[in-house]
This record gives sequence, structure tokens and C-alpha cells, in this order.
Amino acid sequence: MPVTLSTRRAADFHAGITNLDLGAVGLSAVTCSAVLSRRTSAHIRRGDPEHLQLALITQGAFRVSQRRNESTVAGGLVLTDTSRPSEGTCTGKQIETVILQIPRQALALGSDRVDRLLAQSLAADAGSGQSSPTS
Repeated sequence: MPVTLSTRRAADFHAGITNLDLGAVGLSAVTCSAVLSRRTSAHIRRGDPEHLQLALITQGAFRVSQRRNESTVAGGLVLTDTSRPSEGTCTGKQIETVILQIPRQALALGSDRVDRLLAQSLAADAGSGQSSPTS
């Protein structure tokens, strides 16, 4: 999936990604040092898997913006859409996250409902699906 990554500390940058193909969905474990990630409309035109990505931030903090929504997530969940431009920043020394990639068409959710959840901090310890009060 096309994306631009940049860092102020290129000499110290490190990253690791482990992917697991689970058929229709995928699971990735990502570890990286501080980095800025941008996915633009041009990136989307070059390649779009049309997935929703549900990320559990297990270490560090992740600042994300998409569809006029913005939040910083630490120890919680955040939803992003590969079909929409986005920007994310891994802050601090290192971030660790587990990301579930779900085909958009596999979910029976309307775009307006999904759009409201994008880039919002979601509670990882409750089943309500509501945004956490720290967003």
C-alpha cells in the first residue's frame, strides 16, 4: 500500500513488521521509532486495498488524523480507512501496534457511520464501541 514515511532522525530509525494472512483479513504487528506517515489521494490512486484498519496501540502513542477527525491514542484502539487520505505520527522513542486489516465490503456499515469513527480513540477495554473519554 503506497504511503510516504519521514523521520527527523534517519540515522536512528528502525522498524519491523510481521504480517499474518488470515484469508479475508490480515493481521500485522508493527514496531517503529518516531516517524510521520502520510497517505495522500495520489497514494490511494496508485494502490488501495480498500480496507479498514483497526490498530491496538500497545506501546507508545500514535497521533492520527483522517476525515477531519484527529486524536492521540496510547493503549487504545483507532480505526483508519485505506481509501481516505490520512496522516499519522508515532511519537516518543518507539511505538508498538497490532493492526487488523478488514475488507471494507466485509462489514455491513454505511460510510457515514464509519467516517464518524475514523481517527477517534476507541476504548480497548469496553465492548460498547464508543469513543473513549480521553480523545
